[in-house]
Amino acid sequence: MLYFPPTEFMVLSGLRWGECVGVLWTDVSWTGGSIHIQRTAVRGEDRTDEPTKTAADWTIPIRPPVADLLMVQRERSFVGRSEGRIFPGPSGGPISYTSWLRRGWRRALNRAKVAPREGDAQKAARRSYVTASLVCGRNPKRVASEVGHTTVRMITEVYDSFIDPARWPDEEERLALAELYGWALTSANGAETWCPPRVHPQPPTERVL
Repeated sequence: MLYFPPTEFMVLSGLRWGECVGVLWTDVSWTGGSIHIQRTAVRGEDRTDEPTKTAADWTIPIRPPVADLLMVQRERSFVGRSEGRIFPGPSGGPISYTSWLRRGWRRALNRAKVAPREGDAQKAARRSYVTASLVCGRNPKRVASEVGHTTVRMITEVYDSFIDPARWPDEEERLALAELYGWALTSANGAETWCPPRVHPQPPTERVL
């Protein structure tokens, strides 16, 4: 249970591994309904944090599935004992990339029957977030900001075919994606045809040890 939650967060957010593991509880705004992404965990032995890949910071919304994951992690991570990390390692610091790769990521790939090509598979999870966002009618600029792109150019150039409503899958498949990620399903004319339930998370409480 220690190594799967950051994998789930990667899938639900489109973030890179280091950005997921680098998130602290102080980055979570329960009243604002967002998470501040401003650092990345380093894979090396020193186990320190660094600025994000683009040296920028941004926020992502706390959508229903993300809120559910945070609630579970609140109980698992022993708030106040884990250096404030949402996804702490056994000692409370960042999770080791090698341990996560072996015990979390590869096991998840095996369950999904996906070939365990490390870099390709991790990038595929990020690409899946972007493509699913676009075929559900989400604003490309908003999608770009959520995955840490400083401009919308990458989205409009690399994923241009998914912006075209004529290329979108059928309504049933799009609804399944919208429910999985927890965002609204928008039609080609911009009307919302499904909206996720509202999130009313409660701020974490300190454990008394």
